[in-house]
This record gives sequence, C-alpha cells and structure tokens, in this order.
Amino acid sequence: MALPPPSVVRLLHVSTLLYIISLLATNTWCLADEPADALPLHVRRVLGPIPVYWTSLRGSTARQARQKHQLSLVRHVQIDAVGDDWEGFDRFVLHCGASKHVAVDGGREMAKEEVKRMHIRDKALGRELKHVREVSCLLSHVKAVRAAYDRGEQVALFIEDDAWFDYASVWPKTLPDILASAPAGTKGVVLYNNHPYMAEVATALNVDFLPHASGATTSSMAYVLNRAGMAALLDQMYDGGIAALQKGKQVFRFPLQWYFADYYLYNAVGEGMAVWAQPLFVHDNSASTIEAANMDDEKYTTVFLGSAHAQLYLELRRQVSHLRREYGDTWGSQSRNLIHVPLSESAKSLLHPRTIRRIVQQVSREEGVSLWQDPGSDGTSDVV
Repeated sequence: MALPPPSVVRLLHVSTLLYIISLLATNTWCLADEPADALPLHVRRVLGPIPVYWTSLRGSTARQARQKHQLSLVRHVQIDAVGDDWEGFDRFVLHCGASKHVAVDGGREMAKEEVKRMHIRDKALGRELKHVREVSCLLSHVKAVRAAYDRGEQVALFIEDDAWFDYASVWPKTLPDILASAPAGTKGVVLYNNHPYMAEVATALNVDFLPHASGATTSSMAYVLNRAGMAALLDQMYDGGIAALQKGKQVFRFPLQWYFADYYLYNAVGEGMAVWAQPLFVHDNSASTIEAANMDDEKYTTVFLGSAHAQLYLELRRQVSHLRREYGDTWGSQSRNLIHVPLSESAKSLLHPRTIRRIVQQVSREEGVSLWQDPGSDGTSDVV
C-alpha cells in the first residue's frame, strides 16, 4: 500500500471508515513494508515459550492450514474438536450450575444418548437450544485442557481454529508480560471477549484487567490457563475430579445451566479468571456451525459488533505504527496522512458513527496522535 508523503494533507475519513475488514479476512492484504510471511515471526515474539492448544473440526481444512502457518514457529498442538457423536465422552451425571458441587437426579449416571434427548430452553433468548452442538464445543475445550494437563504443561494458550493473530505486530504487550501483570491469584486470563465496549470501559478506569463476569465478557475463542486453572476446571467438569480421572473413571458432569463453552471458564475456574480488556485477536464473522439458523438474534449481533469494534481499533493502531516506521516517531505531530480502513457491509451496518468516533479518539489517546474523520466528497471513509 503506497502511502502519501507527509506534505499531502488527507487523514482518516469516518464515512468510509464504516467499511471494515472483509479485505483483512482473506489474510492477503498487508502493509507495503511487511511481507506476508512475517506473521509467524510476530506470533513467536508475542507468545514466547507458551505453547498453543487449538481445537478444530476434522473437516475444517482451510482454517487448519491458516492456523498451522501462523503458529509454524511456536510449539502448538492441534486437538480434534468433538463432533456430534461426543466421541470420548460416554458417561454423564446431571450437574446444577448454580451449585458447583451438587449433582442432580441423585447423581445417576446417564449414557450420552439419554442426555442428547434432553430439551433445554435458553431463558434469555426464549428458544430451544441446539444443545448437542453447544455441548460438543464445551467438550472440545475440556478435551484440549485435559491434553495440556496430561502433558504436564505449566501454562498454555487455548484457542479455537478461527482465532487470528493478524495484529500481533501491534500487541501492547507480549503474552508472558500480560500474564506477569495479571492480578495476584489469577489462574487464567480471557484474551478475547465479545463485549464491544470492554476496552473503552477499561481505558476509562485506567486498568488492563477486568474481573470475569459470566454473561458480560463472553467468548471462549482465546484464553490462557496455568496448571492450577487447568486442575480447577477438570475438577469441576469430571465427577470425582482429577483423582477419579487418574483412576480411570471418566464421568462428565453435564451442566444443566452453564454448558456454553464461554461460561464454563467462569463457573469452573471461578474468581481465578481475569479478562484482558484490550483487543488482541480477530476472528471471522462466519455462520455458526452450532446455531446457524439463529444468526440474526441478539447474541450473534453482539458477537459480530464486538468483532467489528476490535478490528477497527486494531487496524487503526497498525496503520499508525506503519506510518511511524515510514516517517519516524515525529510523524503524528508534523504531518498529515491518509489512513484508509475498508469495512465490510456487516460492520458498516453494526458500527454506529458515534462508536467509530470513540474508537478513533481512543487510538488517538493511546498513540499520542491526532486522528479525526475526514468526510470527503466521494462517500467513502478515511481517517486522517
């Protein structure tokens, strides 16, 4: 991407700014001075020695190829995601999420076929849940955590196969530094959440971490657990805990209330979970394989808004970083340059102009530069 010289006076125009990231989702667009194969180097820098355990359905070949590329220089373990057959999980006891230690129905063990026939409604959304695939997602995460625990990992990053490190070059801290700065007693850190305004809240409070609140910081796309966090999770998700697992007993506690994968972090690990508030990862706004028929409901609107919010924030930071490399650290105070941020139609429909303005102002404060929206005359959006 050719940038105009410092003498050219054009900056970011907010009207076009609303067209975010269908371009970036292809992973083919990059800044002129950064080769496409630089991504694995950035990933190695931000992760350091921390291994990655990532889950993927066997048929997701495109995502797997992309993951293997971005993780090619770090230690990573691919975990086959659990499908509709719940392979590897055969015995269950019903478990009440409101009380972490009480099994319901007398603790009777149930076969998975019996559990699959259960009908569960989401009280908030008022509809029948596709709980077979929701549980498959949860089981996939438990499978990954157990694999890391059994291998003796002291800490591990767990991601889903659509978690992209596209903006690793502008992460404010490396992952080891993030973990070192976490509150005392932290057993795990959520690194991505779907709440679109979490970063703004943290910025206003002048904090990097927020407490994990079930339902307010949702997503299981990317998180870190130390060994104590892995143990806490496995103790809660298996009847009899780790001690029973070590004796060969594998009875899964089927959580009647909290079987979404993102909720189990809070309900299993509890107060030991913290949320890193600033955006790090992006993901594809693709149709859900769990509830594809319900993509227009409030839950998924929030998910997509959070994604668009994060991508706009990160793209602005990357563009500013590039301009600094191009023109030096004095760029922000001595020149004006056009920053063009292409937005997808879905992002354009979700991001309110006031939201864009707040994101522009936030990046301005963090980077110590003056960004503003240039309305332009062609109906497109640029930021100066």
